[in-house]
Amino acid sequence: MYTIFILFLQDSMNTPLTIGTGVGVISFIALLLIHRFPSLAIFFPVMIFFIGGLMLAYWYIDIRHGWKYPVFPHIIVTVLSLFALLSILELPELRYMLMIIIAAILGICYGWGMNQEDATWKSEKPFRRFVAIIVALDAYAVMSFFFALASFDPSPRLPLIFTILGGALFAGMSLLMWRLYFFVKIKAFIFWMVIMGIMSVEIIWVVHFLPFGPTVLALLTTWLWYVAQLLVRFHFSSRGIVWERQKFFLIANSILFVLLLWLFVRWV
Repeated sequence: MYTIFILFLQDSMNTPLTIGTGVGVISFIALLLIHRFPSLAIFFPVMIFFIGGLMLAYWYIDIRHGWKYPVFPHIIVTVLSLFALLSILELPELRYMLMIIIAAILGICYGWGMNQEDATWKSEKPFRRFVAIIVALDAYAVMSFFFALASFDPSPRLPLIFTILGGALFAGMSLLMWRLYFFVKIKAFIFWMVIMGIMSVEIIWVVHFLPFGPTVLALLTTWLWYVAQLLVRFHFSSRGIVWERQKFFLIANSILFVLLLWLFVRWV
């Protein structure tokens, strides 16, 4: 699908807006086909062409323009993560809304991620922050999927399995986050990935006992993980963690976390 789209692109149309819009539209069509025809005979061919098309489009942009950051792993993780969230939504309206969001995210990644000689809001730093937000959304989507599946088994066996998988997920997502800011070999992050994984396992196991729905449980765990990996990322910087500057951030997040539990979560 993407190959046909790219072949028809002329140099005059080879712009971030054109490519981003094309990727977004074709992504929505692929997701719509999977949603409207829920059968394996449709799912696997469409997903193969969909992922393959994303790879070709990424390769095409890399050759013609280059990328602000190497975000192909982030793109594939986004597709799989948000598709997992899509599979547990019951209301058709929410499914269509999420399909539009997925298509928009992919379109923005491909259009905005191209190397262009521009400035201000189109620079690398805002794009990096956008991708970081998407990684956090991906973590939330997968954890919602895990909590939803774990809720079907009253025994502790399935929750334990998904707790371990959740720890591995957050360790991997932490790596995707840190690689946006530090271009070093993966082995430099292994120790902290293990720390994040163990910490996340403990958080997930404690949180899963709370009497809330899967999406709320995923929000709580993802929130705590995001704050933790952010502090680790600051630790990697040359200045380290400037606690005086992070004091307000930590206090504000603690207050918001308590308010969420008190004013909203207890009614869910």
